[in-house]
Amino acid sequence: MNVLDSTELDPDFEGDKILKDPESKSKLRTFLSRKTRDEYREKMENHVTELEEISRKNGAQFVQASTEDDIFNVLLNVWAKLNN
Repeated sequence: MNVLDSTELDPDFEGDKILKDPESKSKLRTFLSRKTRDEYREKMENHVTELEEISRKNGAQFVQASTEDDIFNVLLNVWAKLNN
């Protein structure tokens, strides 16, 4: 299972931004150009595709979920995939 925030899959900003880690409360100032954002999206897409391929090769189901998804619906979907 791969759990990501929607902004990890598709950053919704450009320019200067202060990123806050909700777990450690640390902050990082960054600049994201359109080109860098597009490159990031492509690398993330390739990464997810690679995870799917690795899962398939090893006989595992790949499930991607968003932190915005209801956890019970995610678990029900996983359960349904396992029982098919």
